[in-house]
Amino acid sequence: MKTLTTTALACALTLPGVAAAQTQVDKGEIIPMAGWTYENIYAGGGWSVDRLIGTRVRSAGGEDLGEVEDVIFGPDARVISIIAEIGGVWDLGDHHVGVPWDEVTVDHAEDVVTVPITEDTVSDYDAFEVSGLPGSRLGDAIQPGLDDAEIEGRAWRATELVGDYARLRGTDGVPLDYGYVSDMLIRDGRIAATVVDVSGGFGTGNYAYPHYGYYKYGWAPGDQYYDLPYGPGEVHEIDPFNYDQMRDGSS
Repeated sequence: MKTLTTTALACALTLPGVAAAQTQVDKGEIIPMAGWTYENIYAGGGWSVDRLIGTRVRSAGGEDLGEVEDVIFGPDARVISIIAEIGGVWDLGDHHVGVPWDEVTVDHAEDVVTVPITEDTVSDYDAFEVSGLPGSRLGDAIQPGLDDAEIEGRAWRATELVGDYARLRGTDGVPLDYGYVSDMLIRDGRIAATVVDVSGGFGTGNYAYPHYGYYKYGWAPGDQYYDLPYGPGEVHEIDPFNYDQMRDGSS
């Protein structure tokens, strides 16, 4: 398992559905399954990255532009921007644009994303310039609101994590194959949980766990494995995640 170091506390990532004393994930901290619930995610405001990818994109004027292709996150798990593939409008061929998250409006009930792009401004939304990836226009502005905590890492695409193999902590130190990452659940602009599609000897179903990334435990962009800091006896202390209970229409 890769060990990642940070200076100061790593992000202090707030995770909904955890008791007040367990609402932040600091460097190396593990959220006990006994204190983890889906209650706040079910209650409203949460949405699924898997469902957002592929959602129709339209302009503020109602023109169909294309669809969401990816979502960009900072090393603190905040949503930075979306990447959309557009084409067939304004004499454009297939074209990728990046839109900062604060300019995106998502209608989960209608499955549509509205962006402020027009024919005159489309060139301002270069996919690389607004992605938050190294060397980009947002590259130096992806860590606001972190109390000046210095974080090692880079922005990353949702598709870098979705599909990775998930593993459990084995008693002999050898990771155990568990399933694969199928989704991330977002609340208040950051990742609240990572969903694992469980298969094999551990049963079946989707289970949502506290997100671990850029920490002593978990994952970093480029890894092929998402390592959960839980053993086989801990992981199923929670029920499978029920998308039908999400109240914002994003299930």
